[in-house]
Order: sequence, then structure tokens, then C-alpha cells
Amino acid sequence: MYKSIFLTALVCLSSVAAADLPEKWSKRLQSSESIYQTAKRKAEDAKLVAMKKATFDRVRVLKSVIADATKSGDFTAATELQARLEAAEIEGSVRPKPKNTVKLGGHEYALIDEKVVWHVAKKRCEEMGGHLATLETAAESTALLEFLKRSQVTAWIGATDEEEEGVWKWVNGNNVQLEFHHENGHDSEHYMVFWAGYGAWDDNGALRNSYVCEWDN
Repeated sequence: MYKSIFLTALVCLSSVAAADLPEKWSKRLQSSESIYQTAKRKAEDAKLVAMKKATFDRVRVLKSVIADATKSGDFTAATELQARLEAAEIEGSVRPKPKNTVKLGGHEYALIDEKVVWHVAKKRCEEMGGHLATLETAAESTALLEFLKRSQVTAWIGATDEEEEGVWKWVNGNNVQLEFHHENGHDSEHYMVFWAGYGAWDDNGALRNSYVCEWDN
């Protein structure tokens, strides 16, 4: 707690100090900070991907052994292994894939009615073995748009231009070809959302919304 308070205070002081510096120094500091934050986010994403893979491999083996133990009639071992499985899922922050997924065009989608910011939504989908929805064909876009219109829920999908203003990319790194309304209001709207109010794709900022996860088959 105290460390968090100290770091918060340090960041605030640094911001004030940077604001008091001549513009040429402030710009260099701001550029460096932007590079650092981007690199930090990428490192966290890479760690999450690696941990997700290691956890899913671990969980897969545990499930296989539990199935074999159950088939052989060794229910004591199966019960013990089930406890280990639950502990492994908690330790690896693995969330179960929702049962009510919708199949559209060879992909599976789930609307998660949990209000979170975009980065948390991205992480939650990855924890469930998927990713925030990416719409890389007209068919995908049309199908998911109709699904969300029926749901009438504002929801995040997996596109952002936070690394370079105006250059929109899906969470898998591919460029966004989808035509949608975006204006970057207040220089903070860097994440794509289905806006239920007028039934279309839009950019949005730090609000908390539901989100759509996708699993590639």
C-alpha cells in the first residue's frame, strides 16, 4: 500500500517537473515515457500469453490424468487431482470458456456482460483462451453486428489505435479494414466498441463496457 502511494506521488511530481521544463526537454521526456509505457504493455502481454500457454498445457494434462483415473476406477486419485486442477486454474488465472457461445462463420463468440475498461476486457478474454473479437471479413462484421444489435448491449471488441493515433489494429496485430465512426474525442478514444445507442461500431475511451470474446476454431 505504502509503495503504491509513494509511486503515485512520484509520478505526480514527475509530471509537474516535466511541465515546468522547457518544451524541448518536456517533449523528449514525454516521448520516452510513451515508449516505456508501450514496451511495458507489450512485455505484460507477452508474459500473459506465455503464462496462458503454460497454464493451459498444465490444465490439459491434469484433465487427461483425471479422466484416466476415473476410467480405471481410482476415484481417490481422481478426487485429489480435481483439487489440484482447481488450484492450477486459480494460480494461472484461467477462466472457464463460457458455455453459451455463439458460432458465426467458423468462429465462436460470447458476449460477456461484465462492465470493465478495454484493457481488462482484453486480458479476461485471453484468460479464457480466446481474444477480444476481431472482424477481418465483411461476413464476420455483419454477423456480429446483427448479433449485438439484438442484444442491445454496448460492448468492446479487439481493435485499438493507442500505439499510433489513427492507425487502427486488431489485437492480433493485423490492420483494421473495417469502416466505422471514430473521432477520438478529448484525445482519449482509442478502443473500438459496439455502441448500442445507434447500433454501430465506434471509438471509445476509458468507460466501462461489456465485451465480446472470440475463439478461433
